[in-house]
Amino acid sequence: MLDPWLGVPRRILKEGRGNLVYRFDSEDVSALKLRLKVEINTREHFTELGVVRVPFRVDNPWFTGAADASTYAYLRYVEHAGRRLTQPVPSEVEGSRRMIDGQGEHV
Repeated sequence: MLDPWLGVPRRILKEGRGNLVYRFDSEDVSALKLRLKVEINTREHFTELGVVRVPFRVDNPWFTGAADASTYAYLRYVEHAGRRLTQPVPSEVEGSRRMIDGQGEHV
C-alpha cells in the first residue's frame, strides 16, 4: 500500500515479526533524507482482556475495501490500566463497566 508512494522497502523478517524500512526524500525545499520503519507483529502470545472483531473500511482514491479486523478490547484495556494507575472507588469502576457494556445511562 505504501510502495507506490514511498518506493520499494528493505524487508527485515524475524521470528514473530516483520519490518519494512522505507527511505525517501522529504517534500520540503531542503529535501531531507527520511526513514519510515513499519513494524508488523505476526503473533501474540496472549491477551489479558480478549480481542474483538471491528469492521474496518477504506474508501479513498487509492484503495477501496472492507474487512473485519481483530483488535484488543481497547476500552476494557483502558479501564484496566486506569484502575491500576488511579485505583478509583469500586462503585466508579462498576459504573464505567456498565457504560462500556451499554447497560448504563449516557450523561
